[in-house]
Amino acid sequence: MNSRQSISLDVNGTSASLTIDDPTMPLLYALRDDLGLHGPRFGCGLAQCGACTVLLDGSAIRSCVFPRGQRGRPPHRDSRGTRHTEKPHPLQQAFIDEQAAQCGYCINGMIMQAAAFISSNKNPTEAQVKQALANNLCRCGTHSAHSTRRETRLLQRLMNAMSLPHSVSRREILKFGGLIVSFALPIPLMAENSGMAAAADMPKVVAPDRVDGFLAIDRHGNVAVFSGKVDLGTGVLTAITQIAAEELDVPMTRVNVIQGDTLLTPDQGPTYGSLSIQNGGMQIRLAAATARRALLRTAAQRLNIDEHELTVDAGVVKPRHGNASVRYGELVGRRTLALALDQDAPLKDPNSYTVVGRSQPRLDIPDKVNGSVYVYARLSRRGNGARARRSPPRHRR
Repeated sequence: MNSRQSISLDVNGTSASLTIDDPTMPLLYALRDDLGLHGPRFGCGLAQCGACTVLLDGSAIRSCVFPRGQRGRPPHRDSRGTRHTEKPHPLQQAFIDEQAAQCGYCINGMIMQAAAFISSNKNPTEAQVKQALANNLCRCGTHSAHSTRRETRLLQRLMNAMSLPHSVSRREILKFGGLIVSFALPIPLMAENSGMAAAADMPKVVAPDRVDGFLAIDRHGNVAVFSGKVDLGTGVLTAITQIAAEELDVPMTRVNVIQGDTLLTPDQGPTYGSLSIQNGGMQIRLAAATARRALLRTAAQRLNIDEHELTVDAGVVKPRHGNASVRYGELVGRRTLALALDQDAPLKDPNSYTVVGRSQPRLDIPDKVNGSVYVYARLSRRGNGARARRSPPRHRR
């Protein structure tokens, strides 16, 4: 007997059709595996943690236990459906403003639960907001039912967002962009974008004692940092960006950190505790310092000026007095930074820091809040043609 059936869904304002073998399979699997949504996540499989929460016709449901074969065509929404690339939804902005995310696993569920709460509570009290989110659990423990200073501020922002008339608009909820973030690029493309075109046909160097193991600068002066450490919600991405930007004297906006791609990044050991910065960050700092000195020496030869008379501002090397200048991108051209790490490379004086030591909004939070990235790696092999799932047991009360 053929149990295959076709179903239609309205997901974030877009119609989708699916053919399913098992109508009892949870909706969550269809949203993630078949439609490629990153927001709702498998947490417990028992509708207890809220990581899988989506909106079903305006109500918050736990998609890990909701059968995807249920009849009808109700609209479904996740945090990607509340996202607007230029202007986040007020609920998302509240989480961004308070930097209220760690690993990001639970954020989709919290935002969806709050969005459902809006529809029937336009001026909630703090106690009501706490109660509404009480059953959305945080895997990292950073969101607590107990009042902390940040949690109180977040609640206040949520209350303010919920009281805005436009925040309950279905049209506003359905806005979303098409941003998809990839963790890795093919070697030729990475080479082209990172000043490595001359070595495009060669595997990228991943040696931890080489500058080009950690850094690349393209002809436009953009910096690629290759970090073997990964950000699991502790702000490592932002900190490494700050370290590289500071030591190279470039804006943070010109730095792109590639994390944990074993084809591109050196082996810096596991990511845990404070060692990501204590060890991994210092390796990148030394690589940047080595690169900076080499670039200054090259600029000194090109400008015919003593290197000690040169300064760097936003990736532009220029003398302390005079108008001559040359950009990092011009110095590197289409070559790699094929240098050995110099343990004696001069590091910047902390008294001159303009980036490190100053609080910066975490770079990972906006994409976690709007559901545009995978929180954890999702692995698949090309050519796989079959798969099987085993759902956890569902305990009856």
